[in-house]
Amino acid sequence: MFHVLDGDPGRCVHRDDMDWIIPRWREADVIYLGTPIYNYNIVHYLQRMTERMLPNALPYMEETEGSTRHPERHERKPQKMVLAAVAGFPDLENFDVARALFSDALHILLPAAQILEDPEGSKQVSYFTDAVKKAGRQIVAKGTVDEDVKKKLVVDYSPEVKNIFMEEANKYFEALMRGE
Repeated sequence: MFHVLDGDPGRCVHRDDMDWIIPRWREADVIYLGTPIYNYNIVHYLQRMTERMLPNALPYMEETEGSTRHPERHERKPQKMVLAAVAGFPDLENFDVARALFSDALHILLPAAQILEDPEGSKQVSYFTDAVKKAGRQIVAKGTVDEDVKKKLVVDYSPEVKNIFMEEANKYFEALMRGE
């Protein structure tokens, strides 16, 4: 991994799609990342991709905002980042790692995403799906998303709704375990 910093600076030893992705990442106005959440974490593909962005850094260390980091290799243009993540469990804590890794991103978070598979469930979160569409239009048109729209981009279920999700999931898996 450190060969990126000392062997051929700014160039990864692996010749693959990252040769195409890295320059486009730097040129993009908006970076949109999506991931399912498994075991409270982003999928390894997204983790690896972020690790493979190391060629954008210089090998030196510097302190920035109280944290030691590598400085940027290239002048960085202002970019917007969007993180869309879904989870099977109904609690927002499932997204804590993703939120920490992408703290500067606009977060679009849907716990218990299986709700979208049910027509009645989809109606219950239509405010969310509508807000996702609005946010996309707004970030492209004006580079920002209105606060009222942002508030609808993170679904937080009531304890009663969480209990319904658990009961239904448990019934489903009990039937599955019985071979039904």
